Amino acid sequence: MSKLSFELQNRGACPLCHSTARRVFLAFRDIPVVRCGACDFLYSSAVLPEESLKTFYSERYGGSRHMQGQRVNAQINFSAICRLLQTDRIGHFLEVGSGYGFLLKLIRERLGATVAGVELSKEETRYAREELGVPTHCLSLGDAPLAQASFDVVACFEVIEHVPDPVSFLREMARFVRPGGALLVMTDNFECPLVRRLGADFPKWIPHQHVSHFGNATLRASLARVSGMRLEHELSYTPWELYARWLTRLCKRETPADQAFDLKTELASEMTRSYKLFGLRRQVNQIWADLTFRTNLNGALMYLTARRQPA
Repeated sequence: MSKLSFELQNRGACPLCHSTARRVFLAFRDIPVVRCGACDFLYSSAVLPEESLKTFYSERYGGSRHMQGQRVNAQINFSAICRLLQTDRIGHFLEVGSGYGFLLKLIRERLGATVAGVELSKEETRYAREELGVPTHCLSLGDAPLAQASFDVVACFEVIEHVPDPVSFLREMARFVRPGGALLVMTDNFECPLVRRLGADFPKWIPHQHVSHFGNATLRASLARVSGMRLEHELSYTPWELYARWLTRLCKRETPADQAFDLKTELASEMTRSYKLFGLRRQVNQIWADLTFRTNLNGALMYLTARRQPA
């Protein structure tokens, strides 16, 4: 997959407002992150072509680090759902980018809902189907055999930052929300104060994967562009690991952006690295999130819901 570094194509315009005015925000050597001069959106200046991107996620994506991380995050995301939505009204739940299926399994068991997932990764889809019995389509959302306007909730968690055209993605998701149902989006806040203090050392700067970098204003603006949807509830928190990373960073100099990311090194190791402190995170992270959730989008991880208005 190292050849992917030679297939990158330039993004000539902002994916939100289509302005071509931009300036370099983080000068990563292979893929600089730029800021739009018109709407302030942050985005990777180059992306993989559509077919290469699908191949990357379907054939390459997965591994123990992703599996363990998703186990931990499923508990937190379920807790967020219970705070954001009326769970007794969730009869049918669709997750886009459902990974190994841990969250859908929780929703099915604890809420009694009928669940479905859409996931590009063949490895993760196989596990969800065969090990957890979670119905998962190994397709893009537009190709999945799902009825439009049939789900009480359509959600994605840490997916939209991977999408080159995020507004179109949100509109595609919204087609599957029934009248009165909810669209739920969760992503990183690349503009929150702690992330800014970490600079290029923020671990979510992965510019070949994370290509659309939201702050609270640009996430709201993106969802507001989906017709028929009304913005509703906000929730956020900042993981304790980021505070620990920041305290560690105080003892050393910030890594220059041109030294912080190397595409070839990342491609060679990103699916085989370990998920550090898995046991501790599994015990602590949900408790931390429950104690620090706030009803705004100021934390490092943001949840935003919108409600489908009746016709």
